Amino acid sequence: MADWSRLPSELVREIANQLGEVEDFAAFLMVCTSWRSAAPKQEWNPRVPQLPWLILAESNGSESETTTRGFYNLGRNKRYDLNVPETHGRRCWGSEIGWMFTVGMDLQTHLFNPLSHVQISLPPLTTFEKHPYTFDFEEEKPPYPDWIRTRFVRRACVINGNRSAPFVTANNIVVMAIYGDNSYLALAKPGYESWVSLQDDGNARFHDIVCFKDQIFGIRLDGTLVLCEIEGPDPPKTSDFALPHEEVDGWESIYLVESAAGELLMVLRLNLMVEDYEQCYKTDGFDVYKFDFSTRKWTELLDLGDQTLFLGANYSMSFTASDLNCKGNSIYFADDNWFFWHKWEGGGGHDMGICNMEAMTSEPFYLGDDSRSHFSPPTWVMPRLA
Repeated sequence: MADWSRLPSELVREIANQLGEVEDFAAFLMVCTSWRSAAPKQEWNPRVPQLPWLILAESNGSESETTTRGFYNLGRNKRYDLNVPETHGRRCWGSEIGWMFTVGMDLQTHLFNPLSHVQISLPPLTTFEKHPYTFDFEEEKPPYPDWIRTRFVRRACVINGNRSAPFVTANNIVVMAIYGDNSYLALAKPGYESWVSLQDDGNARFHDIVCFKDQIFGIRLDGTLVLCEIEGPDPPKTSDFALPHEEVDGWESIYLVESAAGELLMVLRLNLMVEDYEQCYKTDGFDVYKFDFSTRKWTELLDLGDQTLFLGANYSMSFTASDLNCKGNSIYFADDNWFFWHKWEGGGGHDMGICNMEAMTSEPFYLGDDSRSHFSPPTWVMPRLA
């Protein structure tokens, strides 16, 4: 009988990298000690694509003492309940590299990997240049901790700052935060003592960030595309890169996505206000535009083809549908309309679904009862061990 523990290390690593699902890789590591040594989890670099998981709301969507949070594996239609006290009572943003960014009422910020339980401290909210106690609040509201947790950081994008590196390490992680009363832009890395503002002459008002072919772009609420220079200039700065498309009105939610085909996309999420006891808004459809770098102009993209987009309070992601168990020419969207979460009895989390771009109709993808929260409804994260 063959002794599988004696397989060459190179072959063991190759086998490991052919496993796309993190749970399959976890089972792989349990085979024997030699396999665990040959394919350490921090060097797992799967070549098989995997769908992101949905980070569910805390049990009961409340401030109870529970430390369990559900994670929904869309590809396998399975739910996992993980004991993650590190996320208790904290707002969470997901990413494509396995890390979550969290903010609590203690005003502390962290990077957290829910599978390895590795947590990395980042600078507190009080170190932002325009921190919660330096600007005027809407309706003269005092900066209560629960208000700050939900609304001060409006969007956080966790980015691999060195995409040429074979593995994501803590030293390569950059967190870009859109924050404050005017949606300013700042960044932090592990080891920083304070958040660093990006010098910006365009009145801020950012809505999303993307790392596209080793360059970082942001987009303002009016649709202006902005280049973010974070390596070299001191302080880091922004510069307007392209004018808005004429169809951008400024009231839509705007996302930037690097498509599976290697193109830069802008996605407009069209919201509809409704009179309903359980919900006061819902997604009414999407418009997608492709950027032409030679002309620096956007053109509308009516069909995504075999591509699938994942949008929400997370770093936006794109996949080739035929490689995975998901629907092509579709957008999987989670609820990130944070402005209304505290105003409605049920909180946020109801506005999730799959939008078919041909029919412009939506259907649900998750029917569990733990999607509602006033401070951290579900969002997407790509599961990775770290």
